[in-house]
Amino acid sequence: QSTWGHSTPMLRAVRLRVAGGGIAVAAAAAALRAAQSVRCASAAAASEVVSFHRRVLPLPSIQFSSPEGRAVFRETLAEGNLDGSYFALAEHFSTQSDPSFCGLTTLAMSLNALGVDPRRIWKGPWRWYTEELLDCCAPTESVRSRGISFREFIGYAECQDLNVVAVQGGTPEFLEERFRRTLQSVSSASNMSGGSIGAVLVCSYSRAVLGQTGDGHFSPIAAYNSKRDLALVMDVARFKYPPHWVPVPRLFDAMRPLDSATGEARGYFLLSYSSRGKCPLRTPPRETFHQHDRERSNANTHVHGPQCKH
Repeated sequence: QSTWGHSTPMLRAVRLRVAGGGIAVAAAAAALRAAQSVRCASAAAASEVVSFHRRVLPLPSIQFSSPEGRAVFRETLAEGNLDGSYFALAEHFSTQSDPSFCGLTTLAMSLNALGVDPRRIWKGPWRWYTEELLDCCAPTESVRSRGISFREFIGYAECQDLNVVAVQGGTPEFLEERFRRTLQSVSSASNMSGGSIGAVLVCSYSRAVLGQTGDGHFSPIAAYNSKRDLALVMDVARFKYPPHWVPVPRLFDAMRPLDSATGEARGYFLLSYSSRGKCPLRTPPRETFHQHDRERSNANTHVHGPQCKH
């Protein structure tokens, strides 16, 4: 017979196969729902991880690329206060590769802006300052865990043959007008000689005083607007805040608070180049590299030839 109630053996076999298929489909659907549940749970857990994409720059700082920031830039250019260290620092503006590397990145950026030869290979045939090359005082991994202090910054800079004039909060030399004069000097054409800058100004300051999140930070200062009394902070933590103009009195006050890790005040540094070669780890001597460059040139070995993979 051909009815379901009175089926033939063949139809009964078909019904069994259909029923079995239904069980398999139901099992697959249950497995799919379970997998979806796991994915949803994983997504929920991931959404609980705290992360940030930049921060809103608080007042009174002025974002460099904002309409007002551009107006300040034009005024500063007209004043001649971009004729000093600004363009060299802008050419070598770097973003710190680790949240604790603000000191190392600031120093590497300053060294490149000053045109200092590291006398060590970076990659390929190139000698160039990056954070990992600044390991003469301590392994970079130790800096990654704690950053560097005001005094340690001096040591790192001197190890790279820099002259360092350090002015720390709480000392007789730490005067706002003196800081302003230094800022004016490095920002003007008087800081230029033979197409190169003579000095870079770096500040070690507390972000909290500027209304920013976090606390201790290092960054180079690239320009000064005398009309509005603003300093241009080339913030190396560009993932957090963009370059910005800061009122000089506020920036000066931000250098006063004590570093909670060392109990010492912050301050500022005037970095210039010296060839005295203080650090024995910076070998071979500069002349060795220069002789090597001359030999390559005499042998018609071109740095930018096909063998170069830059």
